[in-house]
Formats: sequence, C-alpha cells, structure tokens
Amino acid sequence: MKGYMPIMVMDSKKRKLVPLLTADDERKLRVVVTRRTAKEVANELKITLRSAEHAIENLRKKLNCETKADLISRAYSLKLVGEEMSL
Repeated sequence: MKGYMPIMVMDSKKRKLVPLLTADDERKLRVVVTRRTAKEVANELKITLRSAEHAIENLRKKLNCETKADLISRAYSLKLVGEEMSL
C-alpha cells in the first residue's frame, strides 16, 4: 500500500525494531478484510481451513482484537488496508 508505514515492535532477542506483521500476515489480512468466511479465505490462499482459522486467530492476537469484526475495523483504522478493500 502506497505511503504505508509498518507498525514496529521490539524484538527482545535481536534488540531491534521489527515489523509487527510479516508480508505474509499482510497478504492474509487483505483477504480477511473482504469479510469472507474462513473457508473462503482458505480457498483463496490455497491453504487448509484450519490454517486459515489459525491465520485469522494469529492476526487477531497480533492486533489485539477480540473478534474478526474488531480485526477488520482495526486494520482500516491503522491504515493497514485501504478503502479500496471495502465491499
């Protein structure tokens, strides 16, 4: 995303700042925010349903969200995804 500044966190082992979300996390987040089911996320990413569920759960934890709706809202508010992603 143009002009996007990644959220950085301290890596305690390396003692340096690293991005909170990996490039793979960002790719998965872009699919999740389209408000698809875990099954649809799995199909698009060509992963198993369980892997898609884990990906959604990991994104929720990393962004400190309780629900998938919170995750989608946070992704927009932090400008991790653009308005072009909305349905």
